[in-house]
Amino acid sequence: MKKCIRCNIVFHLDERRRCLYCDALLHTVSRDDTGFGDKEEQDFSGIFNFQRPVIEQLADRNKGEDPNQILNTQFMMGNYFRNRTFNFMYSFCRNEFKMGKKFKRRLVQPLHIASVLMMPWVIWNLIDSVLMRIFYIGYDEKCGWKYFKIGGAEQIDPVRREYNQEYSALLDNILTGKILFSEQRFKEVADLKRAEGKPSAYYDLCSKSTSFMKAVDLIVVWSSVAFLLSLIVSLTLPFIWHLVSRLEI
Repeated sequence: MKKCIRCNIVFHLDERRRCLYCDALLHTVSRDDTGFGDKEEQDFSGIFNFQRPVIEQLADRNKGEDPNQILNTQFMMGNYFRNRTFNFMYSFCRNEFKMGKKFKRRLVQPLHIASVLMMPWVIWNLIDSVLMRIFYIGYDEKCGWKYFKIGGAEQIDPVRREYNQEYSALLDNILTGKILFSEQRFKEVADLKRAEGKPSAYYDLCSKSTSFMKAVDLIVVWSSVAFLLSLIVSLTLPFIWHLVSRLEI
């Protein structure tokens, strides 16, 4: 098992290297060093001295359009899956946007101050937000997700429903802290699904960090910077030329 000295919590999956909540390096400990017994493993409400305020805040993430709530959720998901690429964060927001019968915010991914450095994603965000409201009009009561519905499709594909249920359970476990004990089980189920040729939400989220997407992020940032610089120059150049012409006179 691995323990975060800063948060004083234990992760039961030995493969974990960093803390989900503060991103600090974890230390290997024996069961006798964990600081809690079998009873606390069943009722682990007392181990969240550090991260409890964050979890309580995220518990209301579906009640409004608060960018800080979804940003905190993205941060925790990024920490867990060791992936903070634009594509990963947008994909998570898109899946979270499908949860629930109604759309909980205007855009798939809420805009924030860093959006100025990801202009191509902002453009796609605006387009995709409109398209999802047009086509994702079906709702499945069993998994609690909206789904793409056009023509005579009256229900979601069973495989997709199972995928959605796994994704929802995974998100809930991460945000509530249950992942400390259920992490190994999610991994085992993901391995079984892969062996059967079925898609797994856990496996997909774990395998999306690629060098290609990191390179795409650099291109997005530099293209956004170039666009902003060209915009500034185009707006200020007439004023500069006017000022120079007056000085010449």
